[in-house]
Amino acid sequence: MNVVARFLIQATCVATLTVKAEESEPSYADRMEYLSSVGQYDVSALVSILGDPANCSQMTLSQERSFINEAMNTLRRLYREDAGIEELLIQVAQNDSRDVGVREYALQHMMLLYDVSTHKERIAACLTNTAATPPLDVAALLQLNHLDHTHHVLDRETFADLVLQSANREGLRNADRVTLLALASERQITSILPEVRIWATNSTSRGVMIGSAAFLAGFGSQRDLAVLNHMRPAADHLGVQRQLTTATTRLTQRLTDKEDIPHE
Repeated sequence: MNVVARFLIQATCVATLTVKAEESEPSYADRMEYLSSVGQYDVSALVSILGDPANCSQMTLSQERSFINEAMNTLRRLYREDAGIEELLIQVAQNDSRDVGVREYALQHMMLLYDVSTHKERIAACLTNTAATPPLDVAALLQLNHLDHTHHVLDRETFADLVLQSANREGLRNADRVTLLALASERQITSILPEVRIWATNSTSRGVMIGSAAFLAGFGSQRDLAVLNHMRPAADHLGVQRQLTTATTRLTQRLTDKEDIPHE
């Protein structure tokens, strides 16, 4: 058992818990109690916790994610320039042996740390590189988009190219498609229209269908009226008839109002 785990056991014993280090691993409750007590002041211990996956042994996946997220929250509150927090988050994000959800948390906390960080270039480089590499590409794009609201991290053309690259790759989760639809809508990235048409007519996901219909309504062309009509049986099954009708009405109105919309 490492030093951090022993320290955690000692802290929980002081809190009248009966677990002894030599008898068992600390429980999830013990570890969360540590974060809310001693961990609130000990940057070095928190860095050790995040850097060693063994500190999440015997946890369920949801417990590990919750524990890691809380440790990252605490580290950000205790930020010190010399603590190496940026490099630690980068290491977690780039470690493909760790849980994908934990790695996504690392990307999110990089974004949240950006304002106060004295190593902004390292965070920007990690997010940009990750946005070009599955399976965390969409998660990184989301964080880059958040940063772009207050900082200029990535130029518009490069961001659009990365969104298109992600939209075209295999193995996308439905959650990734929903995120890409939201990003493309906000950034008006119409280059993903061909993929959106495929998602719209083949998806069994309610979120993907709603997002696809809305995107086609806002950026589609004459041919997409047929695409929306083709979606009706699935829309009936998924209970999104109202959203599909709204999308059809909106696209029809756009086509009527703007004669310069291309007929593909």
